[in-house]
Amino acid sequence: MTKKSICRRCIALVCSLMMIILMQPFSASAQFFQVGEATVKTCDYLANDAVYQSEKPLGIWGTSTAKAKISAALYQGKKKIAESSVAAEGNNSVWELTLPGQKGGYDKYSIVLSIDGQKQETYTGILFGEVWLSAGQSNMQLHLEDCEGGLDDLLASKDAYLRAFKCNPRPDGEKGATKPAADISGSWKLGDNPSTLYNFSAVSYYFAKDLRKQMDVPVAIIDASMGSTPIDAWVSKEHVDARPELVNTLKTQGVYETGSHWYSLGAMYYSKIVPLSHLSIAGTVWYGGESNNNHSGAFAELMDVLQENYSKEFGFGDQRMPFVFTQIAPYVYDTVNKRGQTELMDQMTQYYQSHRDSSAMVTIYDLSLQYLDCTMTTPAVIHPTVKKPVGQRLAKAAMGLVYGKETVTAPTLVGYQIQNGVAVLKFDNVGEGLKTVDGSSKGVLGFALAGSNGVWVNATAEISGKDTVKVYSHLLKNPKHVSYAYSDMNTDANLCGSHGIPAAPLRTGGFTSLGVRNYLNCDQELFVYQDYAADAISVGHAAYQDPWTVHTRSKTSYDKKTYAQGIASVKTTYTKGNAEVVAGMDLTQAVVHTESKGLKNIKNISVQLKNGDNREKSVRLAIGASGNYVYTAPQILAADSDFTTLVFSLKNMTDASGAKSSMAAALCLEMTQLAVCITDSAAGTVWIDDFKLGVDDAWQPDPDSVDYDQNKPAQTTSSTPNASTQSKPDGDNSQEQKGNSFAESLPIIGAGVVVIVAAAVTVLAVLRKKKRVAVPADQAQAPSDDAE
Repeated sequence: MTKKSICRRCIALVCSLMMIILMQPFSASAQFFQVGEATVKTCDYLANDAVYQSEKPLGIWGTSTAKAKISAALYQGKKKIAESSVAAEGNNSVWELTLPGQKGGYDKYSIVLSIDGQKQETYTGILFGEVWLSAGQSNMQLHLEDCEGGLDDLLASKDAYLRAFKCNPRPDGEKGATKPAADISGSWKLGDNPSTLYNFSAVSYYFAKDLRKQMDVPVAIIDASMGSTPIDAWVSKEHVDARPELVNTLKTQGVYETGSHWYSLGAMYYSKIVPLSHLSIAGTVWYGGESNNNHSGAFAELMDVLQENYSKEFGFGDQRMPFVFTQIAPYVYDTVNKRGQTELMDQMTQYYQSHRDSSAMVTIYDLSLQYLDCTMTTPAVIHPTVKKPVGQRLAKAAMGLVYGKETVTAPTLVGYQIQNGVAVLKFDNVGEGLKTVDGSSKGVLGFALAGSNGVWVNATAEISGKDTVKVYSHLLKNPKHVSYAYSDMNTDANLCGSHGIPAAPLRTGGFTSLGVRNYLNCDQELFVYQDYAADAISVGHAAYQDPWTVHTRSKTSYDKKTYAQGIASVKTTYTKGNAEVVAGMDLTQAVVHTESKGLKNIKNISVQLKNGDNREKSVRLAIGASGNYVYTAPQILAADSDFTTLVFSLKNMTDASGAKSSMAAALCLEMTQLAVCITDSAAGTVWIDDFKLGVDDAWQPDPDSVDYDQNKPAQTTSSTPNASTQSKPDGDNSQEQKGNSFAESLPIIGAGVVVIVAAAVTVLAVLRKKKRVAVPADQAQAPSDDAE
């Protein structure tokens, strides 16, 4: 972000704040009326410019200290449409009355409130349209002022028929309700008044704005979200207690919290949902789960409880209320339990697949991840600031689920088969057909395979039909399980339907420690995790890192015109000289949190290389950890070759002196550096792409020989295919090129130059200076409004 845009943002914010100070309140809110002995309070929702759900009962409620007759009449102009009364019991008990809902449109109505026959207030500008509830935690709550383009969109907003009701985040301060509250405090905001919307939920705003665009009726969004609240706080304790197995699960996880804090079981439900349940709504849109990633085992059932609760509260009878939700954005929330977010994604998908008729699920792992605070300078809380497409995707999903438009929800796995070493996966919700997010024609990224030993390797994938994908690896002959986008820090997976919603992360069975090794794709900066010390406190930190660092006489760049797979390769150029040329990539953070288990079982690594010169080059791999390095036997990269796959055996690796290393297995287990070492006699160019890890000797899979059999929905396996002679690992007894430490200068062979192009890992403090800076995640203390 440029200084100019930052200044513009600051000026816009200051102007908005000044407008708020200068403006008089534009909308009446909850009022107290003294009539005789009764003090009658009306709900905050009843105000000038309120929007009610079309063609459903219009609910009005409040409390009264003494008995009183409360009446409300609905007018269109001077014509009375309907009237309703209720006898309040007093003692501050809740009273409620309903008026008949009207057809959605731009006709304005008014509501006249009377108590004991005396007219008290007239509320004007009332509309009927589509009313949605939004809930969840701080990524739903994140304000427009803190989001990319939020203030610009607000300043350009001129839509008075987009209206928003903002609930007080903490109605009871630091205490959460342990019983149903009578009302929820809040106020109305109009879409043509940016001074009132700058601190409104960005996702909710963009959701409502997109619905307005598509439906041409007034749209209201009720934002009830609150940061750091687990889903447990949004459901009824009574409904949870009615499921003994669920209670046992929550108690086992240590999260059956029944105290009076706002994140306790039922706290948000009693303080925010029950008071709003007098209203009619079209459905609920949800963005949450971050606070459950460490205890996600019951998330699917809690989502079921939530939908069941809200369906009853909002008058859907025996039908399920429409529930539209998004999976959360990539991030490492827990450095101990490395699978927290992947298990959460599993739970969300499981819930959706059990409630297809009443829910829609979108994914957002492909969106730009910018973690910036409002000063644009320091690490901030863990909220991606790009929220507009999140709201838009949720709106498209709602249009398909509720309003009869195209079904837009994340493609999910509905079946798979494995034959002849090739897995064929079948997806639903693909629209007109599967594609890649970025339009790449050279491979689907994010798939991995595992054999019977449970060791996962990244795999090649290709779209083979409208709704099928074939997955295979030339370094794994007998796959048993498949995973896709299965990583807390998944940012490279790119399979989606024609509607642009990425496929839901999946695994067909077994534990996976692989996930998406995005450094192996050689496509772009890495989204990595590191420990970051702030104010003498060690906290979690995620950021983008360009791992390919430049050293003496070499230059590396991402080449998006010349590549073997994905969207780019790493182009390395070097000059002739009498010393080594080094370009390195440090993989410490990319590896530690996704692949520490199973690397000791990796037997081969392949890489695709393109030679830009008319002479052969000798190539070997170097693997490093903790300052030690081991090397494979060399192979020859042919002159003027297009991308060629070279497979390197990890057996009999040597140290820098050429002696067989006893540390090879340990280094592979803790691999933090992976390098391509190129020996050349002159200046040159090499393109590097598509590293693959493997457990078998190279063979040649034939994906064209298998297809998805509609009559065999279950997984099937076949005998081991014959190994191909076209692509073999280097021999165990090959002569190893000797050299010094990987990090130090390497010897020159004759007049040659040894070029080291390393794929590597240490995330340095320079990350703090990047434009895209992630935020510290402090999970040790009870979270606040601004932290998950």
